[in-house]
Amino acid sequence: MRYQITGFGDCVEDIFILAPSKLLKDGRYFGGKTKYLAYQYGEKIPVSEVHYGLGGSACNAIVAMAKMGIKSAFATVLGSNSLNSEVLQVFKKHKISTKFILRGPHEKFGFSLVLIGPDGDRTILIYREKNDYSKIDVKKIVKASDAVYVGGIAPHFAILQEKILGALDGTSKKLYLNPSGYQLEKQYKVLKKMVARSEIVAVNFEEALQLTRKSSAEIKDLLCAICNMGAAKVIVTRGRHGAFYHDGSKFFKVSAMKIKARGSAGSGDAFFGSFVATQIKGFSTEDSLKFAAINGAGVASFYGAQKGQMNLRELKEIARKNKVKVSRI
Repeated sequence: MRYQITGFGDCVEDIFILAPSKLLKDGRYFGGKTKYLAYQYGEKIPVSEVHYGLGGSACNAIVAMAKMGIKSAFATVLGSNSLNSEVLQVFKKHKISTKFILRGPHEKFGFSLVLIGPDGDRTILIYREKNDYSKIDVKKIVKASDAVYVGGIAPHFAILQEKILGALDGTSKKLYLNPSGYQLEKQYKVLKKMVARSEIVAVNFEEALQLTRKSSAEIKDLLCAICNMGAAKVIVTRGRHGAFYHDGSKFFKVSAMKIKARGSAGSGDAFFGSFVATQIKGFSTEDSLKFAAINGAGVASFYGAQKGQMNLRELKEIARKNKVKVSRI
């Protein structure tokens, strides 16, 4: 059986926590002011709401693609407890193949604590389990897939990066890449190889600065710099300021939908997953950007990295009614 795309990454449980907090601004990071989410030290802070959901960068994106009718599979390692079983149920519901998911009695499940700030943005505390990903048969998976999606690579998953590149070598199969903070900080050498092999690289503005090793830059300069690293196409998201696209010749900007944001966790994954899915289906760049912006906003309207994701019919209907603008820049 062949798959249009297979995602590589891990799955985590997202725990969204709403509690009184403040934003502090101090210090400098890559040329811009750093914001800190602060809680009073030494106090017991009352939590007003807690929400739970399945997360993980590549997992979120693959679910978004499957909801749009893309024949998808996922490659990871899971354990045997109830949380791991819930992941398999979610994949079954969305018709995502679990053929490449390995399970072991001693493998465990990671989690993310998503701390929601007063402005609706978030800080995420991530715990990744030390599962053994070395047994994943990358060559077999790539052979059975037209394209692969890599996102949220953590330390123990990093062993697969060179294997993925090796399996793609000499083929026309596409690589869609959403680099993780770990790759940007600790795996820069191999990350540059992955960027150079990618059909599309998607990052937020701060990650784009890290990737290009710039302290500051205009958006067009960042897009060009990443294309110059070898990526065929680049997407840089900027939250409420929309997202930007470059394919080596054309530049586009898509506006952000005006919504009541509850949490941005998973919004970027839905954006990139939607864009990739609709590109695979043959939509124009402009339409793909519109659908991506709508789906990203849908996720940001909920507490949950996959809640709010829509299917293609729903995206088309909202795009017809909503004034999400795509313009040349």
